[in-house]
Amino acid sequence: WLALVAGLQLSALTWLYFYGRGLSQVSQLFTPLLYADGHFLYLLGAVVLVNLAITLAILDLYLVRWTLLKALRRQNHRWVQALLIVILGLLVITICTYTHVTFKSIQYNSNITLELFKVGLLSRHTAQVYISFLALTLTIPLLLQMGSPLFRGLCGIRYDVFSARGRILYALAVGVYFVVASTTMGFRKEQQRVDVWANRLAMDRDIGLEIQLRTVEGSISADPVIGALSILDEGSDIIRSRLVSSYMGRISQDYDIAVVQPRVDASAASLFQDRIRGGTQLGDNSHFFYSSIGSGRVSYTGLFTYYVKDYGSSTILVTVESKHNREDRGYLSLLGIADPGRVSLPPVYSWAKYADKRMVQYKGSFAYPTVLEGRLERNTGHVDTEGWTHFVHDVSEDEVVIISRPSTERLYYVVEGFLFAILAFLLISSLTWRRKHTGSRRYYQARISLVVYVSLIVTLVAMAVFSVWFVYKRNNADMQSIMTARINTLQSMLQEYLRTVEGPADASSAQALQSVETVGNNLKCDITLFDVEGRVIMSTTPEVYDRMILGHRLNDDAYYHILYSHERFYMQSEKVGRRRYYALYAPVMNSSGRMIAIASSPFTDLTHDLQTEAILHVTTIIIIFLLLLLISRFVTFEVVSRMFEPIKQLRRKMTVTDVDHLEPLEYNQDDEITPLVQAYNRMVHDLGESARRLAQVERDKAWTDMARRVAHDLKNPLTPIKLQLQMLMRMKQTGNPAWEDRFDEVANTVLYHVDLLADSADQFSTFAKMYDQKPERLDLDALVRQEVDLFDSREDITVDYFGLPESWVMAPRPQLTRVVVNLITNAIQAVDEVSSEKKLMVSVRNAVEDGFYEIVVEDNGPGVSESNQDRIFTPDFTTKTSGSGLGLAICKRIAEHCGGTIAYSRSFTLGGACFTVKYPKA
Repeated sequence: WLALVAGLQLSALTWLYFYGRGLSQVSQLFTPLLYADGHFLYLLGAVVLVNLAITLAILDLYLVRWTLLKALRRQNHRWVQALLIVILGLLVITICTYTHVTFKSIQYNSNITLELFKVGLLSRHTAQVYISFLALTLTIPLLLQMGSPLFRGLCGIRYDVFSARGRILYALAVGVYFVVASTTMGFRKEQQRVDVWANRLAMDRDIGLEIQLRTVEGSISADPVIGALSILDEGSDIIRSRLVSSYMGRISQDYDIAVVQPRVDASAASLFQDRIRGGTQLGDNSHFFYSSIGSGRVSYTGLFTYYVKDYGSSTILVTVESKHNREDRGYLSLLGIADPGRVSLPPVYSWAKYADKRMVQYKGSFAYPTVLEGRLERNTGHVDTEGWTHFVHDVSEDEVVIISRPSTERLYYVVEGFLFAILAFLLISSLTWRRKHTGSRRYYQARISLVVYVSLIVTLVAMAVFSVWFVYKRNNADMQSIMTARINTLQSMLQEYLRTVEGPADASSAQALQSVETVGNNLKCDITLFDVEGRVIMSTTPEVYDRMILGHRLNDDAYYHILYSHERFYMQSEKVGRRRYYALYAPVMNSSGRMIAIASSPFTDLTHDLQTEAILHVTTIIIIFLLLLLISRFVTFEVVSRMFEPIKQLRRKMTVTDVDHLEPLEYNQDDEITPLVQAYNRMVHDLGESARRLAQVERDKAWTDMARRVAHDLKNPLTPIKLQLQMLMRMKQTGNPAWEDRFDEVANTVLYHVDLLADSADQFSTFAKMYDQKPERLDLDALVRQEVDLFDSREDITVDYFGLPESWVMAPRPQLTRVVVNLITNAIQAVDEVSSEKKLMVSVRNAVEDGFYEIVVEDNGPGVSESNQDRIFTPDFTTKTSGSGLGLAICKRIAEHCGGTIAYSRSFTLGGACFTVKYPKA
């Protein structure tokens, strides 16, 4: 059945694997490609299916391991065991190699984040990868455990992978591997990504913008309207409007456009000197020049000269500059959209560009030195210093780009490692869990442990909940304070700039838009104005509305709180794409106190950082909590076990059936258990004294009975001897000639009774000297076989022997021989009473109880009646017409003295008596 289930499992997985391959090309059209690495591992689902197939195959093999081992033992070839050990070792090496290669492939060939401390980048695919690989690593201890009996049988090496120590070592190995692998591979992947960013940051110029400028510069230079406006003293704003409306409308959405008239603007000279003469011309006869203005911003300046009739020539400068880092301040940062020609780095990164060791561009929160020196100058690759990791990229001999991020704290690696270790430990423990049956119930010990566990869990949970609540409340309060300050400042500045606006028409003018953009640039935030009807008037990021990412209507709740609840500002959590953010709303009043618009701004400065901090904090607390819980499990078990150790010793010593072997407890502490131990010790002392007195009485009675028995056994033969000798003396004294004829008869009678006396003396001597002989190492099978061969001489009795070669014991040879001889003799005497076929069966075998052999003597005689079974091992008891009744008593004493037992039962094979001697192995 197991083979059938395994076949169905693998068949289903194989079908899914090849079916998925057939649909892989189609599925890539509708879903983004997460992972692909060749023809075999073509999708992430294929990796999961292969991992699951390997895990199920090894698990099925592990479940039938005992059947395979039994079949192997029947072969009894050591080279087969060695071959299987080699095969299992190769399987372990293959699975380890496959795991590492596949894990590395997923890290390098997918956009799946496997570093768990990067909370904001994790997804459900991360969980799928780790679940499948944790299940795959479980096959390694399964294979090692399958090799345990093979190693034990081949070279005597014993180990248990599923022991507590083995499970802990496996869990730690899994945790260390996944942390080291994900960290090192993730860092290399990050280096490759940073290299791409550095190459793009090295290119300041926007090729797309330059193409647009080259396209429109001819039309601009030939526009007579601009030429006529260039002679006006305040014509720069009108010229800009003409440029935006006619030629540079699309450019104005992404760049700031300004017009400078050298005739009326004193700053035109320095502007011409820095950007025209110090810039780079876009091409031959081009009007535009490229120049860098620092802070990562680029500038294009156009020089246009017009000839105006009746006036002469006039010149204007048109500057096109990148906006003030819009991707860091609002919707674009939420959506990950960069300004045209710019590379969008995650907010956690900072960067700087150096030319001739002097900083020319920078961005981010790290305070880069203005002159490149020190470790940043001498190293290429990455540098860790002052809590930051710097990636140094040499663009050219005199140009360097440095990209930096905060270094990952080592605590996160430890937490991640313990998380994997705990998961691996629970996973392997689920395979080894079984309910343990002990000889006694641990009622109080279990409840004390339960109380300790529950108290610890409640305490740790309460501390964890309070800590998380405190961090959340603190972060939320800080964020509310920052957002309140931001919306107050935003509202005040907008009302200052728009105080002269009277209605929606004025609020949508170019001057109002310029004012709103100025406020947005100063506060580094996106601003959207809605009219009192809730419709969009203008936005500093119009593309999010043009692309229908956001709706053109004001949020319902915000509209209600501003218009009907008359709140001065309102903040609520909203969502754009997959990112959540806080939206700030405030009414904008003009100088007369009338609401002219409703301002909206997304707050994105700290949302990501606060979420990451809170999640990492919670995760760290949970991992530490689980770790402390596991440690407390072992510590509590050890402490409680030591608390109950005196009671356990008391229980063990009180279960001794022999009063003579009761021992007092040694307990040096003064606590609640001390009176119980003292009472037990007093009881042991009193019982010992009573036992000694009782033993003395029993010994006196035994000697009295023995003396009476000896006197009886000696008196019985002496009486006929005395009578026969007295009769012979009277016949001689009376001169009866027949006394000579009776002499031989009387002599025979006397000799017979003398032999009886000698036999009785030998029996009692053996009984008395039973413990004087020292044990030696004997082959029980050879000893019993030798005695059976001596008795197997009568043709009317069939004796069958079943031996067990190499059955070694430590025993006094004469005494053990006496036991075997006595039992066989009794069996022969018993079958003599049978008129049919006489049979004996003697065997040596392993006992059911470990560490013992059994000597079994069976016959087809009448057996022992139930009324006599309780007395057959009692001295002086016998059912035969002859004998002293000491044979079985001596056998019992010998067996018990050597640590064994002797028992009687009815033979199921022959139907007669069955005596079983259980004797300890050497």
